[in-house]
Amino acid sequence: MTATKEIRIKAIQAILKVPQTGIFDLTTCKAFEAVKKLNIISSDLTVHKKEIQKSLGFTGEDVDGDVGSMTLGRIENELKISTTDVSTNSPNAKMKTLIIGAGHGGTDSGALGSGFKERDLAIEFRNLLLSELQKLSVPCITDPDTNALRDSLLYFKNYFKPDSINVDIHWNAGPPAATGTEVLINTQATPFEKQLGGKIAEAIATILNIRNRGLKTELQSARGSLGWMKQPGRNYIIEMCFISNKTDMDKYQAKKHELSKAIAQILFDAVKQ
Repeated sequence: MTATKEIRIKAIQAILKVPQTGIFDLTTCKAFEAVKKLNIISSDLTVHKKEIQKSLGFTGEDVDGDVGSMTLGRIENELKISTTDVSTNSPNAKMKTLIIGAGHGGTDSGALGSGFKERDLAIEFRNLLLSELQKLSVPCITDPDTNALRDSLLYFKNYFKPDSINVDIHWNAGPPAATGTEVLINTQATPFEKQLGGKIAEAIATILNIRNRGLKTELQSARGSLGWMKQPGRNYIIEMCFISNKTDMDKYQAKKHELSKAIAQILFDAVKQ
């Protein structure tokens, strides 16, 4: 069976070691330009695509900035990708899109407590999770560490899909005695969403040996309305534990590597469904 454009791009992205989004985005362009030793100074995606086409021998009207079948074919030749190896039977081709946000970034520090900043904790755990997902060959889309939440939503806008799994990592805050983990899900959550959210919450509670506060809907959240929950797809906000509770944080620090492996396995199983 002939591979679709999305599958071919994902195969190229796998070779270039960039997020396998299935979209020939700026990150993919720059990674290929590094291979070709091109120095293109522009923030315009179309400019990058046209320069790549020129480097591949396209001229005249064929330099149109459209990465279609012919352009992909020449890129595959450059990277020595056999089209017979790129098929719809590849495991990654059947996986749902997985998006992981770090909750806070840039100048947005998030909550503070127990000597930690929520931003730093979320970025660190996201990176631990990414490392474990890479070992399982799970493609994952993330955004720059400098993005605050509003910037993350804009960055991910073109990647959210009706069946994508979208996970945002946060820490809770409250009185010093407040403890436990919880996972926020869509108000009109499907059985799939409830099951996956429940597995994540149970894993965190079990590994950290803290209270499982269970699933909460967007309406049950402190704000009642959350930008992450307005996006297409299956949306989750993980409230790992309480940054304001020193015991919670000590347990998290001791078990964060084990926890990242467990959640990576849960997400691996989910994206295959």
